[in-house]
Amino acid sequence: MSRSAAPERPRPRVPVEPRVRERWVAARRAEGRRRLFVVIAAAAILLLAGAAWLVVSSPLLDVDRVVVKGTQHTAATAVARAADVHAGDAMVWVDGSAAADRIDALPWVRSARVVREWPGTVRIIVTERTPTAWVDTGNGAALVDGSGRVLERVAEPPADLPQLEGIDVVPRVGATIRPPVTARVAGRLTGLARAGTRSVSATPTGVVLGLVNGPELRLGEPTGVATKVRAALAVLGALDGVGVAYIDVSVPSNPVAGPPV
Repeated sequence: MSRSAAPERPRPRVPVEPRVRERWVAARRAEGRRRLFVVIAAAAILLLAGAAWLVVSSPLLDVDRVVVKGTQHTAATAVARAADVHAGDAMVWVDGSAAADRIDALPWVRSARVVREWPGTVRIIVTERTPTAWVDTGNGAALVDGSGRVLERVAEPPADLPQLEGIDVVPRVGATIRPPVTARVAGRLTGLARAGTRSVSATPTGVVLGLVNGPELRLGEPTGVATKVRAALAVLGALDGVGVAYIDVSVPSNPVAGPPV
């Protein structure tokens, strides 16, 4: 007859030192706080993301109207179309700099500024170019500004602007004529000098102005245009009606009048 196995006696529990127990409890509490912080941070991020989405998509902050100011030769609808800003777009996503760059590409536009006016207005302020001369297209004329940019084609040349001569090919509207030197000189003419100039041409020896009534003005290099024009006007005044073929002011401090006519 076999003996039954004696039951195992439970092992006595080893008492935990109080300082060790305190450290263990503190570690568990710190871990709990970290988990709580992570949960709160995630909830806050989700809450902020949701609020931001509501703000961006809210119809209260949509573009309600696009206002265009400063245009005379360019249609406001063309400016708004180039800006690519539409009613219903989110105001926060309107890129004013990019919109202004697109507007600047329009032929008549010198510069544009796009401003967001909260809560729902986008205002576009345009500064247009000024025509200072014209070129013959063979089928009418093209207006150009002082940089040589072609602004518009017209049926008849304007009587109050000089013609730029020596331009064989007139580029498309919005492009720049080549060479642009005569346009730059025409752009520096003001007042009576512009009104009294019939043509501007570039020659191997420099720029020449053809006057409506009077001799040609030889400016030489296209620099110091205002100073050279003043010198030429002074010579014309000193001539007191005596006709000459030309006045050379390539050296404005030493002007030379050509032979009498």
